[in-house]
Amino acid sequence: MPTLLRLIVVIVLAFVAGSVVTPLLWRSVLVEQGKEILSPFGMLSAGILITAVGIAVAQIRKLL
Repeated sequence: MPTLLRLIVVIVLAFVAGSVVTPLLWRSVLVEQGKEILSPFGMLSAGILITAVGIAVAQIRKLL
């Protein structure tokens, strides 16, 4: 195997290994940050969901 091809294979394997291992190592930190960021928007998301379902039901009733 030529040296350049070996180098490319090693770089690709290192990239894949890093993209798999890094989230596993940082999982607890990422989950905690996600909770801090997303918690204020929980009520807003629920409101949007309820409104969308209401509009969809109203449109279906119009069609029938």
